[in-house]
Amino acid sequence: IIPQIYALYNFSNPFTTISSFCKARSYLNQTSAMSCRWLLVIACIDRCFSCLTYVRIRNPSSVTTARIIITIINVIWFILPAHTFMYTNIQHQRNIACIFTDKNVEIDHEFYTIIMDGALPSVIAFVCCLFIWQHFQARKKRQITIPNNEIDRRKKLRDQQIIFMLLIQVAIFILSTIPFMTFNIYKATTQYDVSKSADRKAIEVFLRSLTELLVYLITTSFSCNTLVSCTFRNELIKLF
Repeated sequence: IIPQIYALYNFSNPFTTISSFCKARSYLNQTSAMSCRWLLVIACIDRCFSCLTYVRIRNPSSVTTARIIITIINVIWFILPAHTFMYTNIQHQRNIACIFTDKNVEIDHEFYTIIMDGALPSVIAFVCCLFIWQHFQARKKRQITIPNNEIDRRKKLRDQQIIFMLLIQVAIFILSTIPFMTFNIYKATTQYDVSKSADRKAIEVFLRSLTELLVYLITTSFSCNTLVSCTFRNELIKLF
């Protein structure tokens, strides 16, 4: 936001005029988006482990283990996107974009993004959601419910809140990914089209920025969880 405001008053956008800004933006966008998505995936897997009846598998689902995994995920996604810092630069002709300078690397990056940032985490999150849903349905059938039992009512309410939270997270996850995946597929298939006009390239830059922005809709799951779940709100208050 700050560079955009700066550009309004100085008639030059640092992202399209300063190489270091261009590289840093591409790298940080990639690392933050990947870390955010895969942390949610790990959280879904952690919830699956907590639903299992095998103690040896369920035991690692703890706060200490979660902190270690969060650190590992962040380190991994600070290393893997290093190619974006090395191969992105300003397109000197018209200075309209900060793009990959090597076409082959760009194509590899598009497919890598489609798989690691879109398809794979979405599928894992969806499968985890289905597994947890089936677990709660099976547990309901095994339980002997007592009418007007306050404990059972609270458990049922908690389970419903968990399901709603997961469904909302996975829905936002997939919906925010579809435009970005679609644009990356388009870019990969039209990479060697030499007939692109300056206007078309400018539109592609705009669409790229828009789809990258939509990726961060995944963070709205925090607000959704706060609105949906009373338990989540209480746990959040306890943190402070």
